[in-house]
Amino acid sequence: MQAEPTQPQAGDATLAGPAQWQAALLACIGAAAAAPESPLVFCSPRFADWPLSQTPVLQALQHWAGRNRRLVLIANEFDTLVRQQPRFLAWRQQWDAIITGRKVMRSFQNDTPSFAWCPAYSVWLTNAERLRGIAGTDAAWRSQLAELVDEWRERRSVNGFAASTLGL
Repeated sequence: MQAEPTQPQAGDATLAGPAQWQAALLACIGAAAAAPESPLVFCSPRFADWPLSQTPVLQALQHWAGRNRRLVLIANEFDTLVRQQPRFLAWRQQWDAIITGRKVMRSFQNDTPSFAWCPAYSVWLTNAERLRGIAGTDAAWRSQLAELVDEWRERRSVNGFAASTLGL
């Protein structure tokens, strides 16, 4: 039987509040952009407090996006993202070929973490409501977090959240 995923234990820096959260998210996207074929994984119950529609974040994502890139979005539900992040949704439709939406399975929805991950830099919100967390490049910490990312991406979520819906 596999152990339950827990919060990662260490990072290079702590963050508190919206400004530090946005700076850490931008650092994660920037680290992914600096490496060829670097994936991004964003996970949140609803993406309610993520600055995804803010200009600096969209510019960073645009710089990162391209051939051989992958962004995986993992959430309990995407309704909040649809209502609150219209500019991000427009960007997502443009880059639909490299973005996958995954919905957390119902049995795991009470435990859904908030994190932004790429192989070189990661952010983990220890208190998503207050936007407090840890971030950094520490290799041991990133390795620990990579295991949690794989757990949520591969075993605790299923495909969901199409970029557009076709009515018949």
